[in-house]
Amino acid sequence: MVKSGGAVALVFALSLLLGACASSGTRIVTDLPQVTRTGVQPGDQVTIAFYTSAGTELAEVSGERTVDPNGELFLPFLGTVPVVGLGTAGIRRLLEARYSALYSDPVVEVVTSVNVNITGAVRNAGQFFVPPFSTLVDALARAGGATSDVDVGLSGGASDPSQVRLVRDGRTLVVDLRPMGMNPEIFSLQVQSGDWLHVPRAPSSQAREQISFWGGLLTTLLTAASLVVLIAQ
Repeated sequence: MVKSGGAVALVFALSLLLGACASSGTRIVTDLPQVTRTGVQPGDQVTIAFYTSAGTELAEVSGERTVDPNGELFLPFLGTVPVVGLGTAGIRRLLEARYSALYSDPVVEVVTSVNVNITGAVRNAGQFFVPPFSTLVDALARAGGATSDVDVGLSGGASDPSQVRLVRDGRTLVVDLRPMGMNPEIFSLQVQSGDWLHVPRAPSSQAREQISFWGGLLTTLLTAASLVVLIAQ
């Protein structure tokens, strides 16, 4: 019975190990990404400053708004206005034309920002709104940049900026964002609405995490085996 319990535990451990190896075989595309969508998209941010011809700002219209899932903005006195695919100038002209029916010679100022998600070994992970012509490097800087390439006890571990994952349009690409290894083409790569940047941990941090995981698993298996022995006695 003890031998049987030990065999089951061994098979269980091997199955976990094989599963972990299989899950690490993700195919990575390494060609340079292209911007496939321009103008604001659902989830992007539009900041409006609205003034009458007399120079009075209307607080009801001014402010930050997020493009809804249908690609529209909800605006006072107008209702929903479709803006998907429009840039800063296009939205400004659209709003000036729409509000001209209500106000004489309105002045509209518009600032657009696209949303990107940055995760992994960065100083401040999260969702960020950046100017539409920002580069990947600009976006990474908004997250505080990658952590040190030396593991000094940081919560995210040491980073590996040479293997940054960019998820765009359902594809995963690898870009090298190291300051010394970056070529001009990668340096000028622009973000796109909905981009996801993930900075992986350095191999040293990953190895430490794997050792910790398998060490914990081995302890659990040994504890289970000891219980089997006690029950069998």
